[in-house]
Amino acid sequence: MNIWLAPFDLGVSQHVTVRAMPEAEHNIYAVSLQIKRLSGEDASWRRVNQRFMNVIRKQFLIWRTVDAEAKEGYRQQGVEILQGLRSEVSA
Repeated sequence: MNIWLAPFDLGVSQHVTVRAMPEAEHNIYAVSLQIKRLSGEDASWRRVNQRFMNVIRKQFLIWRTVDAEAKEGYRQQGVEILQGLRSEVSA
């Protein structure tokens, strides 16, 4: 997905690919992010991208506190999005 990073007047955008790969342990996934700068100066991109990565990190920390039933609901919504049956996630 293509993402524009704030502050938007810097014109910094990037393409982000998120992959979740199952590990040997049951219900454990290794998550990787591949990020490619599309626009904006390199120094600006590095600076604002650190903020982006901190937000992603915090979301993973919050995810650890979500109960199993809610995680299953989000997983099912993800499957439906990938199958084209749904276009957005509801809480």
